[in-house]
Amino acid sequence: IQAEIQNLEQNKVFEWIDPPPEMKIRLDSSWAFKMKPNDQGFVDRAKARLVARGFRQLYGVDYIHTMAPVGKIVTFRTMLAEMARRGMDLNILDIKSAYLEADLDIPQYMKPPAGVKPPRPGQVMKLLKSLYGLRNSGRNWHDKFRADLLAWGFEACNADTCLFQRRSKRDGTIMRVLLFVDDMAITSDKGSHLYQDLVKNIESKYKFSQSEDSHVFLGMAVTRISDHMVFLGQQRYIHELLSKYNRLDVKPVHTVQKPGLVSKDDCPDCEPGANPLAKPYREMIGELRWIERCTRPDLATALSELGKVQLNPGQAHMDRLYHLMDYLSTTRDYGITFGADRPEEAIGPMVGFVDANWGGDNDDYRSRGGYIFKSSGAPVAWASFRLESVALSSCEAEFMAASEATKQATWLRYLMSDMGYGDMSITEFGALCNRDYIKAKLSGNLHRGEVPITIFEDNKGTISLSQNDVMHKRSRHIHIRYQFVRHHY
Repeated sequence: IQAEIQNLEQNKVFEWIDPPPEMKIRLDSSWAFKMKPNDQGFVDRAKARLVARGFRQLYGVDYIHTMAPVGKIVTFRTMLAEMARRGMDLNILDIKSAYLEADLDIPQYMKPPAGVKPPRPGQVMKLLKSLYGLRNSGRNWHDKFRADLLAWGFEACNADTCLFQRRSKRDGTIMRVLLFVDDMAITSDKGSHLYQDLVKNIESKYKFSQSEDSHVFLGMAVTRISDHMVFLGQQRYIHELLSKYNRLDVKPVHTVQKPGLVSKDDCPDCEPGANPLAKPYREMIGELRWIERCTRPDLATALSELGKVQLNPGQAHMDRLYHLMDYLSTTRDYGITFGADRPEEAIGPMVGFVDANWGGDNDDYRSRGGYIFKSSGAPVAWASFRLESVALSSCEAEFMAASEATKQATWLRYLMSDMGYGDMSITEFGALCNRDYIKAKLSGNLHRGEVPITIFEDNKGTISLSQNDVMHKRSRHIHIRYQFVRHHY
């Protein structure tokens, strides 16, 4: 606590003053204590943090804007794919006490925290800079550091506004910075002076928080296997999760889902609020979902199926969830390897795959679709989802799934364009012959900046619908939102 108060005073976050007359001081604070672990799970350092209880702030009186963007995990994985392809370096920096660096537009008055006596009785803290817990702290910090990066010669991307990049005028090398609040994932070409320039600029204004696990970003550990091969995993987080639910030493399970479908018929006949399984079930779903979103696309379909009954799960659903947890225990060392040799696959800067079943859900006969996009052979974006309407044919189900994949592809195209990639054509055709890609490639007929992302689809009717308005008698009922894929084709 003493170290935290001293840190706040050194950063001139507040000053002690007598409260303004006739002003009711609403804002108060609480303490947050934490033992920060390293990547091996050992204690890195102990920390006490003073947190304002920002829910007492009033909109229009104490703050106006609160929204602060953060970098997308898809962008981070795309950067790792490029890092493996180009042999770039990765550095992860954490700015110490970042929120305390940003000035407040509207000064706040806060009661003294517990355990701290003001110089004179009755005095309060006048906050001059952002404090953790204030509704507008994240916004203030982002605006401040974004302005710094732009002043240091970086350009902000349009697809992900938290991705900044800079190209050296001296040797043409590239550096990219993905900003997630006060954490930065930085990739740069080997031998480039840009990283050292950035460090000097940051050191001139901010302090670094030194840590042993400098290869960890948002709990994801990045391990370099070779110059052109990188592994992304969450072994520590998975180990902690399995320990929490006592699933470390279980019988090996090698299937993601138990046989059979997840059905609402297995839900108990009771009010959701009276179901004792509901809360632990939702907690497990949320914890597993974070793993799936970061490094494990193989969990996506099972979690999506189990998630549809999380309001009122039954014991059969909980057994399925534990089955999935045991599968995770069996495969706890799995992750994503960027740069691995995959001779059987079609490889390019960005390649998509989409598929769907037809009426696979026994509860409402909806179909399930899914897609995965790979950069240089490694997955960077994926999803598994129930379609919003009932499909009347397998062609219709695949067409609707293709429209969802097209939306993701459109954003990925913007991202890759921002990163300087114009040619999205496939570079390696894998096990199939070039003749299978003649229509998809089109490299001889298009401008270099117009070469599209290739999305693989195995339904001939869907491909025909995407190309032309054919078979209209069987497709005219399909909602206009799904014709989006035809427009982008």
